[in-house]
Amino acid sequence: MTWFVRIFVLAIAIGVAETAPQAQRQRDTSQVSDREFLLLLRRAQELNEEQKWRARRTVNPRVLSSLAEVEHPGVRFYVAFNPATPEASLIALSGDPNESIRWSVAMNASIPEVAMFKLATDYAEIVRLGLASNPHVLPEVLRILATDVSRSVRRKTATNPQTEPLILEIMSEDEDRSVRLAVAQNLHVPLPVMERFSLSEDEAF
Repeated sequence: MTWFVRIFVLAIAIGVAETAPQAQRQRDTSQVSDREFLLLLRRAQELNEEQKWRARRTVNPRVLSSLAEVEHPGVRFYVAFNPATPEASLIALSGDPNESIRWSVAMNASIPEVAMFKLATDYAEIVRLGLASNPHVLPEVLRILATDVSRSVRRKTATNPQTEPLILEIMSEDEDRSVRLAVAQNLHVPLPVMERFSLSEDEAF
């Protein structure tokens, strides 16, 4: 091979090496223009809104089970609040890392017993508050909430129509005045408690 041929071959090799990255960039489908990105973002938002609408409206258990696993928390929130959501999905959502979704489960009219007891000791006050407000919660669960560290939770428990008269009698001795006043508002408060409240020097009772 003459010196001229060698130089020619070397020049071709250098040219190929320089154009290879450019060709790779042209084939790189991961690069998206600003316009394409905004279009994709808009489509994703439209999809989320459609899924939220379905999560609120549908009573199809298969659809709700599928939506319960959607990444967007707004979709899972509405699934957790839908009374038609299957029990297995509600139990799974009661362990969701998002406390708003757990609150939604706590407020669900069809909340499973397993989820009730699980959420009764949830670390987030808002979740326990939602559970105490739910008129479909079992009296056994309300017994737990009646001794909650949060007075707000105890107040909601005191006004819950499912709270047993015996528990209301115990709560009528609560150290917090607002809790005792909440007991006085419950239609199932025992007669002896009503009589004691009526003799109170506090006119609010």
